[in-house]
Amino acid sequence: MLRKPYLIGYNVILWLIIPILPYIAEAQHQPSETALRVQKAIDLALENNPGLNSYREQIRAQQAQRLSSFGLQSPQLDYTREGLGAGVASGFSQERWTISQTLDFPVAPYYRRNRIDAEVAAYEQRLERKRRAVKAEVKMSFTELAYGAEILDLRNEQRALANALSRAVLTLVSVGDASELDRMRADILLAEAENDVSEAKRKLQQARQTLYNTLGVDSDNRQYDLQLPDTLIYLDIELTRNEVLLRLDDQPEMAAMSHELQAKQLGIKEAWGHLWPHVTIRYFRQNFGPGARFNGVEFGLSIPLWYPLEHRGRIQSSRAFHAETLWRQQEVRLDLKHQFELAWHDYNTSRQQILRHRERIQEQSQSLMALTIEGYEVGELDLISLLDVQRAYLKSQKRYLDTLRDYYFRLIALERLMNRDLVYTNTKTEN
Repeated sequence: MLRKPYLIGYNVILWLIIPILPYIAEAQHQPSETALRVQKAIDLALENNPGLNSYREQIRAQQAQRLSSFGLQSPQLDYTREGLGAGVASGFSQERWTISQTLDFPVAPYYRRNRIDAEVAAYEQRLERKRRAVKAEVKMSFTELAYGAEILDLRNEQRALANALSRAVLTLVSVGDASELDRMRADILLAEAENDVSEAKRKLQQARQTLYNTLGVDSDNRQYDLQLPDTLIYLDIELTRNEVLLRLDDQPEMAAMSHELQAKQLGIKEAWGHLWPHVTIRYFRQNFGPGARFNGVEFGLSIPLWYPLEHRGRIQSSRAFHAETLWRQQEVRLDLKHQFELAWHDYNTSRQQILRHRERIQEQSQSLMALTIEGYEVGELDLISLLDVQRAYLKSQKRYLDTLRDYYFRLIALERLMNRDLVYTNTKTEN
């Protein structure tokens, strides 16, 4: 029996589509090239962040100073003509052309170049510190966005509860089991929930703008499709205090201070190097008239005769800058120690709060809320009791989200200090 034509066409289409279905499914699971996830956002920020690019230009400016550190001055050309109007037949008694070049003794330029190299190394360490800070800012912005999305879900849940309460109160009012005052309270609660939803949306949009500013990209740029993390999940990361403090001396700030201290030491040697004499070389052509033309060379050495006025102040200033850098190095280390201690204690506090909430509060508050709504609907509880339980439930959920956000923030702060990825580490799904 012959098949109908539309059945034949249907089978042909299936025969063509079925072999490529796995490829279609795989393509759907692959992220878009324009999807802006955490790792891609970090790469974009490290390339476009204005603060980072400003540091890079400072390094280039510092490197360019090395070209002017050789102690070479522009040569000087002089012309001298004497005896004008003195009754000489030729109108002058002497004519002289002189070209001179002054050279610094090699000691000072040598230390100057080394000092500039040390200063460049210090700037590069500060650039690394800024890179870590920008990376942390991007992760914090994504955390704020994920937190904002969670808060928006919570506010939508609050609105749904307010709607359910409003409908329940209307039902009870219609049968005479609730008063008009209860209905007004339910309406006020619903209006407040609507306002909270609007505020959550505003803060979420504000967090988006903050992220784009960190990336150095105009928020109106539609080149990238911002992909938020699905949710804030608790990551049980256990870090000991000693494990954190071990990285104290590995900070870019400490390395930058070491290079800066080296630069100040070289600055002292450079100041002493200026005591060595400068060398001046002059080549001249001299004409005393017909048949009396001569070439000559002069050499000169500077004498540090005014050492108390010219050089002593420079040496004392260099020593003072060196001592000031030593004190600043100690100050930086103490400040870093304080940051490490504070970051670890904040992280540990947030972790304990989250564990306590997950183990004792979360499930009980959800069960209490469900039982209270059920009790109110059957008339066993009054509206005031329901509102109190609902307020406590929403407050508990909000506090948990706040603590979870702070926990992420403190892990990101430890990331920057330890130079170790702790959150948003799943780069395979983000590239």
